[in-house]
Amino acid sequence: GAQTCALPICTFGLLGLQFSLLCRARNTTGLTVRDCLCARRRLTWWNMTPTAPKPSVKTTILTGVKPTGQPHIGNYLGAIRPAMDLSKQPNTETWFFVADYHALTNLVIAKKMREMTFEVAATWLACGLDPKTTVFYRQSDVPEIMELNWILSCFTPKGLMNRAHAYKARVQENETNGKEDLDFGVNMGLYCYPILMSADILLFSADKVPVGEDQVQHIEITRDIAQKFNRQYGEILKLPSYVM
Repeated sequence: GAQTCALPICTFGLLGLQFSLLCRARNTTGLTVRDCLCARRRLTWWNMTPTAPKPSVKTTILTGVKPTGQPHIGNYLGAIRPAMDLSKQPNTETWFFVADYHALTNLVIAKKMREMTFEVAATWLACGLDPKTTVFYRQSDVPEIMELNWILSCFTPKGLMNRAHAYKARVQENETNGKEDLDFGVNMGLYCYPILMSADILLFSADKVPVGEDQVQHIEITRDIAQKFNRQYGEILKLPSYVM
């Protein structure tokens, strides 16, 4: 019952899709963004129609793991095992990815990034991921994620990012250490991290996102951003729910 048009993990080959603002609209042939992704076709403004898509008969499961270190038990318990369990349920399609863009907040050595990316991929496969039934991809191979990231940024209040746990934890750490600049060590990648995570989820119209407890707030932020977007343009972005 999972996604059947998976691509080889060795190529991370999810290329050739153009994100449009109406990311869940259908074109004249009835294709969705996800259909085009699997078929390596491009969904452009010129063949879009304003009609809303029919509800998917399958539940979309999506989750990712950052390649920021040796895969550990927390990754397994928080994301990998729940995702694998969900992928075995009937009437589901599963999208799992290596979140290399997220890792750039604290990992900037290219060689190390490549090594850890393949380590994470190997871990997923060792834990039972079947590339024949699951779409498995590298985040940076889908440029439309970053396009949607910018669009969502324009709908995200700064105050929402101020309340994000990762940012607040860094500010608290600086305050404890007596730093005059409470934003010391904070880059914009860390600050805007929840928006990129929102783009990861909303681009694929995910229904359920397996996460650890520390990531629950990010799903709530994703819902907040999607609701703000939908109030402007209509019910385009699907609101996801988390699974722990």
